[in-house]
Amino acid sequence: MILDAETGIIADANPFLIEMLGYSKEQLLGKAIWEIGFFKDIASSKDKFMELQQQKYIRYEDLPLKTANGRRIEVEIISNVHIVDHQKVIQCNIRDITERKLMEDKLDEAYQRIKTHTKELEMINEDLDSFAYSVSHDLRAPLRAISGFAQVLIDTHGDKVNEEMRHYLDRINEGAQKMGQLIDNLLDFSRATRGEIKYEKINVEDIVNDLVKTYRDVELDRDIEFIVNPLGKVEADKEMLKVVFSNLLQNAVKFTIDREKARIEIGSEQKEDYIQFHVKDNGIGFDMNYKDKLFKAFQRLQTDERFKGTGIGLTTAKRIVSKHGGNMWAKGEVDEGAEFYFTLPSKTHVDG
Repeated sequence: MILDAETGIIADANPFLIEMLGYSKEQLLGKAIWEIGFFKDIASSKDKFMELQQQKYIRYEDLPLKTANGRRIEVEIISNVHIVDHQKVIQCNIRDITERKLMEDKLDEAYQRIKTHTKELEMINEDLDSFAYSVSHDLRAPLRAISGFAQVLIDTHGDKVNEEMRHYLDRINEGAQKMGQLIDNLLDFSRATRGEIKYEKINVEDIVNDLVKTYRDVELDRDIEFIVNPLGKVEADKEMLKVVFSNLLQNAVKFTIDREKARIEIGSEQKEDYIQFHVKDNGIGFDMNYKDKLFKAFQRLQTDERFKGTGIGLTTAKRIVSKHGGNMWAKGEVDEGAEFYFTLPSKTHVDG
């Protein structure tokens, strides 16, 4: 739309504007812009018109117009002052931004919903923190009491306790120990989920070699070959990374228990933008059809009583890796061993 800069009278309007507004050209030409009903109280007021003459450029958005058939549209108006054939004119470009505004409103609604859900999740996490505190402090004491009293009965009245009663007392002890392990694992999971990462430069081989030494000291009656390949250094949370390797090695040791000679290999490979670690064993393996259950809390593929566990260790390990920006997955075949892999982004990898 072209206006006379001195009078504000509409001199011309192109077909696109005519189509947008639904008014004929004759209804627009020769009239001052502030006389046109659908331009009132927008950029058409005399005050805005004077401002435009002084600044030579004005842009307006979030401006509603009504078309000839009463439809409300959102528009953007950009006005510029030009000199054409020695005459000062104003060119007004009017764009229908109704669809864009609808999309922006939808995005804003989605953002507000996300903010609300985030706040709810924060409250839930606070409750989980309270739960973890309760677990660590309130449940440990009665567990120790249960286990302790059962042991006292065995130690002080062992000669008077028949075989059946001794069996029950042993089961009480075993149950208390299992619950204690579950509490420890839940606390590890809670820390992995909520804890802040404390980055530091770590020699990964030091972590793995310390864990391997522990298993060699504990599993004295087993023939286990640990193969620790060069693992390099990373920048990560040392305690969290120790939990990851501890869970993976614990699984490898546990599921090779029926092998005459167990073989567990730990290694790494530098990729283009990440470093990939692996822990491989020659144990009982698993069916790949059930691989999705591996990293779900309290989901256990093995029901054999020889392979005790709580079903939360791998979930914790994967959560820690995810917090570092990496990924974890596994490959396996029944009775042919298992391979666990996890990655850390290159930004956490320090050469040398």
